[in-house]
Amino acid sequence: MTTPSLLNEPRARQYIEQAGLDAVIACSPANVRYLTGYHIWLNVTFKRHMFHPREPAGLPFCFAVLADGKKPSLVLDQMCETNTADLDVQCYTYGQKDPGNPGSWVTHESDKLSAHPFMPTRDRHESPFDALVEALRANGLTEARLGFEFEPMIPEDQEALRKALPNAQLRDASQLFRMIRMVKTPVEQDLLRHGFEIAERAAAQSFKEARVGTDLKDLTRIFRAQIAADGADFDHYAYSPFGLGIATEPSYTISDGEVLFLDFGCVYQQYYTDAGTTLFAGSTSAEDEQVFEVLIRCLETTRRELRPGVLSSHVQAIMAKAFEDAGLRGEFPHGHGLGLEVRDFPILVPDHGHRIRDDCIDVAADFPLETGMVLNLEAPVFKIPGKAFQLEQSFTVTPDGGVPLTDRDLTSPTRVPS
Repeated sequence: MTTPSLLNEPRARQYIEQAGLDAVIACSPANVRYLTGYHIWLNVTFKRHMFHPREPAGLPFCFAVLADGKKPSLVLDQMCETNTADLDVQCYTYGQKDPGNPGSWVTHESDKLSAHPFMPTRDRHESPFDALVEALRANGLTEARLGFEFEPMIPEDQEALRKALPNAQLRDASQLFRMIRMVKTPVEQDLLRHGFEIAERAAAQSFKEARVGTDLKDLTRIFRAQIAADGADFDHYAYSPFGLGIATEPSYTISDGEVLFLDFGCVYQQYYTDAGTTLFAGSTSAEDEQVFEVLIRCLETTRRELRPGVLSSHVQAIMAKAFEDAGLRGEFPHGHGLGLEVRDFPILVPDHGHRIRDDCIDVAADFPLETGMVLNLEAPVFKIPGKAFQLEQSFTVTPDGGVPLTDRDLTSPTRVPS
């Protein structure tokens, strides 16, 4: 079964055309997956010096090429090509040649095996740059205007790339990719929704086991086990010991009367989730309940503002006003996009006049919202001595305001019996 495309093709085409490019080339794991669907854990956790000690500590070479009207091309290590069996891409591989059979990685005489989807390509190149040049040559792009994701590349690799493509115009498009990814396709929204459902189910399961005297590390283990059972990977389960900041590692026992910040998330098919609530342990005060009511009002009021054309800074200003009107000063409610990275653009913070620039774009960092963005709103409170509150939920931007990504109930905190 072919992996569904994640790419927002009309949006990508629009940005590529506006930048005067013929194609874009990605090299980070997130953007390679976005353009081609390709992901392997090696590209995230390994560095080149782990294979060859003489090499620098850069990511393993992997490139994705997207040109208008053409199937995406993928340049990768020949040992990983079997990982592309479900992808609709054209592969170009690199790796050390076998002296006994320089033309291919393995030899199979069987017609049945040679037609198998897991069979690697016969053409192979000695270096990743040789393979990339061949991919570009096959698409008529060796003398083209190319937007390249330079940001993850060390300077030596950028120089090697320019030498390999002396007749091409190479432009830094690192920020351009973030602009393209801001608006999520229906496929991406479904992945995010499913990931949030997994994370919220796992968190609810962990909360059921919480009691005064429970160690937060035990709740973390329950959360980890449940998301794994549902097919996701662990990202974080964070809490606020004594209301002092954020922690994930220390053992910390829940006390009677405690108010705890809780923040949790998983990664589902490389898409990140981020959610949070407040844990009330045992007896609570009227003042604690009132603070949590402020967080509910903050998110409910703000989500109505999540409409196309509204500036990112305006969203944060609405959140801040809800806090200030309730006397909660010095806090920082804010928000951010979600996707293939734990925070995608836009970032919902005050406007300081900053701009987002590379060789292809130059735009204000205070982005207007667009239909189809998935935005996370965070309303934490840390300035009340000995206590910390949290309420965090994600919404899809629509012309009628933000629509919750899941049907999670926000009307009450998580309550733990004595």
